Amino acid sequence: MTIYDLIKSIPQDMLTRLVQAKVITPEWRRSVLVYDYFQKMCQETGRMDAYDRTGEKFYMSDENVRRIIRKLSSPAPA
Repeated sequence: MTIYDLIKSIPQDMLTRLVQAKVITPEWRRSVLVYDYFQKMCQETGRMDAYDRTGEKFYMSDENVRRIIRKLSSPAPA
């Protein structure tokens, strides 16, 4: 299970409460959106172009997109 899978498995109301308790940052929503968009772009184009298009869509550098994808693709702690 990846971190992305873990976040997607937590109910929305629980994630909201975790943000309010400052256990996770509010940026998780944007990270999930970036990850979802990147996956969609990978199906339409190659990975390199997907990084570019995702960065343009979310007004961030390719490197920041790479960090988000790397983080959410990593295995979730047991």
